[in-house]
Amino acid sequence: MLKVVSGKIKWTIITMLFKKEFLEKNNILFTKGLSVGEDTEFGYFSFALTNKVNYVNEYLVYSYRGHSKSQLSSFSLDKIENNYLVLKRFLKDDRININKRIENKIVNYGLHTSIILKLITAINRNHDKDEILYYYNKYSEMLHKYTFNNGLRSLKLNYNRYKLLRTIKMWKQSAK
Repeated sequence: MLKVVSGKIKWTIITMLFKKEFLEKNNILFTKGLSVGEDTEFGYFSFALTNKVNYVNEYLVYSYRGHSKSQLSSFSLDKIENNYLVLKRFLKDDRININKRIENKIVNYGLHTSIILKLITAINRNHDKDEILYYYNKYSEMLHKYTFNNGLRSLKLNYNRYKLLRTIKMWKQSAK
């Protein structure tokens, strides 16, 4: 689980197989009405509630998508809030016994990655400044509070956090 939440194991739901009995026994379902973060939530619960994961380190299928990337997923900053709620639900679930180390990785790495990268993407796409500032201000305390200790991933994340903070500072100074 630690490697999953720290980003050291790359996974997507569409590349995984689950035994039906396992899902039924642990009541693992996709949350109805959730359109963002449902894969993360489903995957985290699956990884947390099993002690046996097997994988094959090769491509076994060919996947073709006949539509553009923009048709698959639209960019929206409200995904930050959805990811936050998914991770909070996961951390509070009684079925899961998460130690402090994993909880810290989820909060300090997983959640921060989601917030920082979405805000940086919004800046790079010239998204509405007021909306970017709204989400930045909402999560500002969290972004300033934690430090990262996840090797190269942390260096990249810290660099992106620096770019975000620098841009926000410039915006605030120019508004004066």
